[in-house]
Amino acid sequence: MTSVTSSVGFYDVAMDAPSPLSSSDRERLEDVANSLRELGEICDDLALDLLRTAAERGGERPLEEKRLSQARRSIEKAMHILDGLADESSAVDE
Repeated sequence: MTSVTSSVGFYDVAMDAPSPLSSSDRERLEDVANSLRELGEICDDLALDLLRTAAERGGERPLEEKRLSQARRSIEKAMHILDGLADESSAVDE
């Protein structure tokens, strides 16, 4: 086993172990990541609509738009984590 340094300590990671994720599991992860991608796009569309409306009315950036943007960033982080998990798992199998 190889010792890998993490921001929270040391973990033993078996670098040559087979992936615990089956190809079916990886496909499911990819499906979830794609669903998150769609949700992020919906949040973007809603946020742009709010900004557009505020600009037309001469108002400030709405709090709701700020929160939608924050939600979109969180969704993107989750999506990247799942994409990476599926990619790492498939790389171990190769």
